[in-house]
Amino acid sequence: MVLCGGECAEDITEHLRSELAQVKGFEVCSADTMLRMQKELATKKETTVSKTGIAHDFNIHMNMNKLLVRLAVQTGQLSAKNDNYIFDYDNQFIPTDKYDSKRSYKHADGYFPGIASIGNFPVYIENRNGNSNVKYKQDETLKRAFEVLDENKIKVKHSRMDCGSFDQSVVLVVESNSKYFYIRAQRCASLYEMLKNITY
Repeated sequence: MVLCGGECAEDITEHLRSELAQVKGFEVCSADTMLRMQKELATKKETTVSKTGIAHDFNIHMNMNKLLVRLAVQTGQLSAKNDNYIFDYDNQFIPTDKYDSKRSYKHADGYFPGIASIGNFPVYIENRNGNSNVKYKQDETLKRAFEVLDENKIKVKHSRMDCGSFDQSVVLVVESNSKYFYIRAQRCASLYEMLKNITY
């Protein structure tokens, strides 16, 4: 819908039916049918409370993530024969005024999903609320992402992440699921001192 210029479900019948009907073998459903299907695909959020008392909301949809990878394999975008893939992971803040969004350190309400990709193809998406620090349970998110790839025999050679993944628990997961990994270190005085003291 969005890629066709739609803004709401009703656009499928009001504005896009004639265009979408031109796609061979594609029957255009009503907005009600589309919304019902979306509701059937929805999963309930999981809430965990951290040691500091913060409630973190996660939405983990394994079936949709498995479908993402299977579609990429079936269309030839990913192949088990390739052992040179680069796995990228990042959390992307999405500002929104939805009723269940929470305040982020970015000073706005929204969601903070974790997104893994290989090339330009998303291979794992897991939603979390705006108030969740990107490091919180990221190791578990990455385990699930690598498991989905492993089920489809997709081998990761390189993993790349920014300083939001600079955490020992994350390093252990990434190290065991890729040959090489690159995680940007967080800037701090102690790190600078360590680097300065390295001699050859």
